[in-house]
Amino acid sequence: MEATGIVVSGVLFYSLAYGWFAPDDPRRRTLWTIVLGLAWGAIAVALMVSRIQTREGFFIDGRVIPVALIGLFEGWGAALITGLAATVYRVYLGGSGAVAGVITILAVAVAGGLAHRWAGGTERVRIHHAFVLAVGTFFITFGGFGLLGERGRTLFAQVWPSYLLLTVVGLPMLALL
Repeated sequence: MEATGIVVSGVLFYSLAYGWFAPDDPRRRTLWTIVLGLAWGAIAVALMVSRIQTREGFFIDGRVIPVALIGLFEGWGAALITGLAATVYRVYLGGSGAVAGVITILAVAVAGGLAHRWAGGTERVRIHHAFVLAVGTFFITFGGFGLLGERGRTLFAQVWPSYLLLTVVGLPMLALL
């Protein structure tokens, strides 16, 4: 519930900020991209901090959801800023999974930018764009775990249903908001 509340708060901020920044004005577009990228980057970090316990001793986090979502609606710039904010925190955490985590986050940012381009812009995003991005995000996450070798594949075998639900169900539902 905590993670859902964090992301829904981001969606509400996005809706409110749209009126504040008038992103259709070319003079404000860069500011809009930076503010959204940093705001959604903070959401990605908050999701990394507030992990979701799927069962005893197993946790997942939703760091890729804000990266994918903002990429879908705002394109490359905001997705990369969001992804960079999340990667800075992931590098700060360190550990053997840091490189895989960074690659996963940045790959999802690229996928979000591609989905935005495929949709033809913010106003043209539909549920099928969100669903295809969600499936891609799931497989990128799977690949990120695979970068950790046998340990990562073993861990993913334990948590994949949760990541499937988080990405393939959660991301399109959030896109509808």
